[in-house]
Amino acid sequence: MKFRVGLRTILFAIALIALGCGWYSSHAITRQKEINAIRQIEASGYTLASRFLYGSIAPMDLLEANINIIYADNTPSLMLPVANLLGIEAFHSVDTVVIKTQIDQDVVSQLGEFDSLTYVIYRPGPWDGQSNTDRESAKLLAEYAVRHRSVRVYVSEKLYRYLPTKTRGCLHLIE
Repeated sequence: MKFRVGLRTILFAIALIALGCGWYSSHAITRQKEINAIRQIEASGYTLASRFLYGSIAPMDLLEANINIIYADNTPSLMLPVANLLGIEAFHSVDTVVIKTQIDQDVVSQLGEFDSLTYVIYRPGPWDGQSNTDRESAKLLAEYAVRHRSVRVYVSEKLYRYLPTKTRGCLHLIE
């Protein structure tokens, strides 16, 4: 008994493989954009600490860093064992950015490179809202929130008071 494969079966298999490769490469390209944005932020002189959404990290790294980046693992469950074994990170995406220092326009423009960003939290420290640079940073984030409505940007109530009223509707208060 011979095993025969028709031309339609071969074309269908090739189409499925091409769809899978395209789907994976689109995630890999997005991940590479995020990595480049993170490198740009580090090159600007900021210290970063990163961890997964439900993972652990050394507490000292979180305390010493100016910006904390929290990743979400969006790897499909069927691919999870293979992805963990091979170290595939194409499905990891930046979910939350916690900023603990004054920022400039370069950092805000790099935030736009994170396609799946959900939250930006601005907590500059105990002097929150006391300096002009904190207020300027909050204004930059408010402008970012106006342009990127799908991202929830959180600031403290002290900083919220100093922002223009037209941008306040896009911001959320830290409780």
